[in-house]
Amino acid sequence: MRKAQFESNSSSSWKDTLHRKTPFYDMFSYDMFSTRLHNSFSILPKLVLITLLCFVGSAAQMTTCAQELPHNHDHDKPAQQELIDYKPQTEKLTKAILAFKTQLKTLRTAQVMYHNCDDKAQEAKYRREWYEALSPMYDLNAELIQAAVEEFQADPNSRVDLGQILFKTLKRNCDKDIYDGMLPIAKLLFEMQHPSPDIPQMYLQCCLAANDFKQAQDPIRSKSMSIANPAAMLTQLEQLQADWEAELKARERDAAGEPLPQVKINTTKGQVIVELFENDAPEAVANFISLVEQGFYDYSDFFFVGDRTLAQTGCPNEDGTGGPGYWITSERSLPNARGLFRGSLALAQLPHNPNTGGSIFFIPYLPAITQENNYTVFGRVVSGMHAIGNLNRIKPARKDESEEDKKKPKLDPDEIINMEIIRKRDHKYEPKKLPIVRPQ
Repeated sequence: MRKAQFESNSSSSWKDTLHRKTPFYDMFSYDMFSTRLHNSFSILPKLVLITLLCFVGSAAQMTTCAQELPHNHDHDKPAQQELIDYKPQTEKLTKAILAFKTQLKTLRTAQVMYHNCDDKAQEAKYRREWYEALSPMYDLNAELIQAAVEEFQADPNSRVDLGQILFKTLKRNCDKDIYDGMLPIAKLLFEMQHPSPDIPQMYLQCCLAANDFKQAQDPIRSKSMSIANPAAMLTQLEQLQADWEAELKARERDAAGEPLPQVKINTTKGQVIVELFENDAPEAVANFISLVEQGFYDYSDFFFVGDRTLAQTGCPNEDGTGGPGYWITSERSLPNARGLFRGSLALAQLPHNPNTGGSIFFIPYLPAITQENNYTVFGRVVSGMHAIGNLNRIKPARKDESEEDKKKPKLDPDEIINMEIIRKRDHKYEPKKLPIVRPQ
């Protein structure tokens, strides 16, 4: 929920005026996958740190310190625990497991100390130690996965148990839209013709998440997936590959020029660092930084989070109908407009009206194979995508929702705690505001 100070700010029109009749989440034509339902829980008032639930393959499957949310495989021993308890046959995997366990102990110690102290200075100290201990886990996690894949690949017939652990790790993480480190597992199991019918789809997802659109063609060409129009999908993948090559060139230009602005987004699932494309979307970036400096996004809910689609936030009404009280012009048609990939930041807009961007933005989990990009892309996640993948899945209630659906338990949405400017250029950030024009 938003701070009360915004509710009493009479000078702002974004809070007390409903600017749009159409929620922004309605603009997407994705087929929604069924949302995993868990028992509802309240976020602890003291929640800044979050518990490491599953690090293998995701580097941060996390939830609150109060309880662990159920997953698809909760009837089994958690896959990551099976891997670190596995008795390795090679020195490389032995060292990787030991290094991972050692760092995990440090991480958990900082967490326990944080939640058992009342002094604010000590809280800040342990919070800082927790984040410092978290950073090396990503590299250790990648080394652990790579070592496990190599050990299994060397002798798959005698290490069937390790192969099953890898499969469960892959399945668990793909279900959560957390793909870091998963492509080697997916590729290996696909090439070994693992019997699970889910492998081709997971392999495709991992390729898309890694922006490897050439490799993504493999499961489609193998005819191991049921696809209505494979030729059209292959054509779109070729286009995505061309778009990705253009994106890489744009990143080279960015690196060679004046440093781009960066913002830290502190969420209830961890920190996210984003870089803003000021060279290619100056209006959107000016708007975003201006709102960040006002504290506009503090306590904003991730009001829509869909499996294999996107996470959306930035609405003061917490339902996709609000904004800052103005619109800004679209920059999608500019010559160097950026493409839409996993981890991009893009402005939401009303259908068939591109000049309706405001405060609401979304972050895709996967690039859309079948949907044209008509959105202003103004930045990208440079670290912390695991936190975005671990957000609670939220599908806002609709007027036509059945009584049965209304009775189903739902998760509370995660939220942005606050945003901090890491760096920006030496000028004032002020967007050119367009008036709200309500449809007749």
